[in-house]
Amino acid sequence: MKNESSPLSRRSFLRDSSLGASVALATPSVIGAKTSTPKIKLGFDNFSIRALGWKAPRLLEYADKHKMDTILFSDLEVYESHDEGHLKEIRQEADKLGIGIHAG
Repeated sequence: MKNESSPLSRRSFLRDSSLGASVALATPSVIGAKTSTPKIKLGFDNFSIRALGWKAPRLLEYADKHKMDTILFSDLEVYESHDEGHLKEIRQEADKLGIGIHAG
């Protein structure tokens, strides 16, 4: 009978680890499953470049130029106006550029 409290030998650990890694790497191609890497969104917080004094439209241009996916407007001063019409324009521009806006 094997003692359950005995430590795993180094040899057993390495054998089992390499077998597990091999199976994990080979499984998708063996069964024909499609693998897809989730896309990680890339963006910035307007607070990180606040010294430039840019408002939302200019920040969206900057995000587009640098191929960003998202932007965080972390304060209300980034908006030239808080009326609904202006905010909708900002949203429409972001949608046109494919940039997600998060408000903080």
